Amino acid sequence: MHKTPNRTQNLHDDLALTEHSLHQPPKRLAVSSLLKYIALSLSLSFVVPSVSPSQWLTDPDFDLHTKRGIDHVYNLEFDQAETEFHYIITTHPEHPAGYFFLAMVDWWKISLDFDNESLDDQFLAKLDVVIDK
Repeated sequence: MHKTPNRTQNLHDDLALTEHSLHQPPKRLAVSSLLKYIALSLSLSFVVPSVSPSQWLTDPDFDLHTKRGIDHVYNLEFDQAETEFHYIITTHPEHPAGYFFLAMVDWWKISLDFDNESLDDQFLAKLDVVIDK
């Protein structure tokens, strides 16, 4: 006989998840805000060529490796993603994109387990490199 799920229990589980996400440590919220700022800044560097000609990339090879790396991240294939982003860093060492995407690999690892803070300092150090570029 099939048992119908208890709706009260499902609601309780949903509320517990919501409560957990609302009570993230301040450090996590600061990292999230910083990440949004960097993402906006980096995206503008691709959209507004007048910012700096060195920031504008029209290299098809760059696009190919960026797309591959992002696809690997979405598939949780972090080692392969890092390989693609290291290639971008090697071919365009002065451009922030490869460094940014490499930091995003760490962000995805962090987002899978917010209670584990072992990657936080490494992630923030990578973001510092992005900002310096």
